[in-house]
Amino acid sequence: MSEDINTAIENAFSIQREAARLGFDWDDAAPVIDKAREEIDELMEAIQQQDIDSVKREFGDLLFVMVNLSRHLNVSLASSIALTNAKFQQRFEHVKCRALETGTEMKKSNVDVLERFWIEAKKAE
Repeated sequence: MSEDINTAIENAFSIQREAARLGFDWDDAAPVIDKAREEIDELMEAIQQQDIDSVKREFGDLLFVMVNLSRHLNVSLASSIALTNAKFQQRFEHVKCRALETGTEMKKSNVDVLERFWIEAKKAE
């Protein structure tokens, strides 16, 4: 079964809304955040075990919880990711410009150098 990302997110949102309508939901966002932490721990364990099937399941669980968190916070996933995309692009442009200015070949560069440029971009905001 192959769903595009939008359909998958909409399905997750619908499933969670139906569960909530029937009383299977948390009262606020705090336990959802706790659940997200739990799912991150489970994902890390699956990664360490190098079990790709478990990684896929745990990553899906984490995404499902994040959809639920957006619902609890009444925050649009699309708006949130759009803001982050724009922020990342702006910062990454700074990294690319700094790399060019300093003669740093990004692909061959130490990640610490690029991270320093990234931090500069964050401070400039």
